[in-house]
This record gives sequence, structure tokens and C-alpha cells, in this order.
Amino acid sequence: MQTARDHFQAMFDECTTNHTLWEKKHCPEGKKRARCLNELIHWFNACTRHSSECQHALLDKCKKNVVADPGDVEQCQPWAQHPIDVVNGADITPATKQLYQFCAVGRSCFYGSDWCDQAIVDDNRGLRLGLPSCRADLRNATGQCLEKELALKGYYLTEAETAGEFYIGREHHTEGKSPLVISLTDEECSVAQTYESGKIWKEYKCRMLELHEAGEGAPFKPVPWRFEKVQDSLDQFTITTSMGCPDGEQCGWQLSVDELPCPRTGTRTPMGLITLESNLTHSIHWRMLPTPVKAESLSHLAGLPVGTIAQYLKTPPPPCEDGRTSSCQSWAAKGWCSYSWMTDDTSPYQCKKSCNLC
Repeated sequence: MQTARDHFQAMFDECTTNHTLWEKKHCPEGKKRARCLNELIHWFNACTRHSSECQHALLDKCKKNVVADPGDVEQCQPWAQHPIDVVNGADITPATKQLYQFCAVGRSCFYGSDWCDQAIVDDNRGLRLGLPSCRADLRNATGQCLEKELALKGYYLTEAETAGEFYIGREHHTEGKSPLVISLTDEECSVAQTYESGKIWKEYKCRMLELHEAGEGAPFKPVPWRFEKVQDSLDQFTITTSMGCPDGEQCGWQLSVDELPCPRTGTRTPMGLITLESNLTHSIHWRMLPTPVKAESLSHLAGLPVGTIAQYLKTPPPPCEDGRTSSCQSWAAKGWCSYSWMTDDTSPYQCKKSCNLC
């Protein structure tokens, strides 16, 4: 019994020691340090949960009068973080008329965070990372969440005034309206007003981006973007604006992601807001995935364990849940599953894409 207590106590102590070392190694002073610290709290919590599982496993054996070597107990193996391996997709050259999902790749992938490789979505104005609500305890959770991801239509590029630059936008949801374009607002990012201001950074240099109709005018300015491919990547880019260059304030700022803090406590929420930023400690790399996206191109489903997609694709798809196997397969063959009335949960003619990932 004492040997068991000593072992799992040593595991708890190691979590605390490692957490201090992680902060020094991974979270330098400066912008986004608070984001980094939040990620490391998740590491610490995962480490202590693993230690608790070891504790329960050893105590159960003691109750059964079994003398176990902790090194032979599965739950007592050393804990290690699980980074997300980002898929390296097809070789992309940004082009007009092609729809893309823009997926954020940053330090969150190293941390194994749900922010990793998530696509930009919008509510017809506000822009954020998708982070669909996936619950591992629901029946066919992976299939349902994968269905949401594959249904995202994405955004297209249009040529800007300067050669080699593009605007990012999409068609308006109302017929006859002008297209929507990612535009700069005069609103500062929420985190710039939190308690860290003046402590962790001096100038936050972050402005909110929104979708607005082309030609809508001040204070909304369509942002022209340059795309620079990340070294050793086929589909990742740093996306930078030349707005106001050479001497303007936003010249050289990047398409990025910032947090939405809780207004009462300042605690970070899991929502990532799409922003224009400068003086970044780590740049966001943007994966550009031509739509319709294939399941094999996705790296992670938020809310589900790391590696869920790969595991799901190794197994045969489940039976069609609506009981209309022939109808679902027929619709899939005709490409009809992309129609909104086919994916609406309230539709009596719903095609469950989980049956064949159509």
C-alpha cells in the first residue's frame, strides 16, 4: 500500500514540476502569453487526471491483496501530451473562383487543443473559428461532427487592385445583395482591454474583422491579402495585408485569431475571433482546403479525442440511421447531400451523411 501511495504521489509531484518548466519553455513574455498559459493548464489537468487513474488502479489491486508493480500497470505509465498531426494536403496555389475552407494552424496543434485546424465560419457578419459542438458521449458523435465540417462551403478569392493580392469573401445570403467581403472595423480586440494590458504587453495591436457588403464604405474597409506559402508545406500560408502600405498603421499585419474573454471574470472562452494583428509571438498558418473538403483532409474534430478522424475512417461507416438505405445512397450518388434541405435536422427527407460521408 505504501509503495502505491509513494508512486502516485510522485506522479502528482511530477505534474506540478513539469507545469513550471512548461511555462518557462513554451510561454515567453509578450502577446498571447495568456493563451499559452491556458493551454498549459489543460496539460496540467490531463496530467493530474492520469495520476488519479493510476491511484485508483493501484488501490483497487491493493483491495484485492494483489501486489502490483506500478511499471506494469497501464494506467501508471508516464503521461505524455498528444500533439495533433496536421494533415499535409494537396499542393495549393490560391486562385479566384475556387471556394476554400480557411483552417487555423498554430501553437494550439502542438498543445493538442481544440483550436487546431478549425475553419473560419460566420453569422453573416461576425467571423470566428468553427469549433462545432462535438460530444463524445453521443451516438455516432464522430459521424455527426464530421458531417458538420464537410458541409462548410468556405470562402472565395477575388482579385484586389494590386497584382498578386486578393480579397476574401462569399456570396450574400440574400439574393440580389452585393457579395460579402472580409473587412476591417474600427473595433479593438476584446483581450486588449483585459487586466494583462500594460503587464504582459504594452501595445496589443489587434483589430476585429467582419463580413460586409463590397462597397459599403467607412468604417468598413475590404482588406487586401497576400498569401505566402509556409516552408515545407503544401497547403499552409501566412496571410498578410498591404493595407495602408508603406506607412499605414496596418501595413504588414496578419490574418489571425484572438480570444473572447468572459466579461465578468476575464477567463478565456473557447471561441476564437478572426482578427487583423501585428507583433505576434507566433503567426497563425492558414490551411486552404478546396471545397467540398474530403474527410481525409481534416486533422481534428473539436471536442473529440486526438486521432478520432483517422480511427473513424479505418472502420466501416454505420448503417443509414433514417432507415432509407436506398434513398440515402441514391442522393449521395447524385451529389444532392450538399443541399441544405437535405442536411436540415428538421427535414423528413434528411439524408444522414454519416452512412457514406457523401
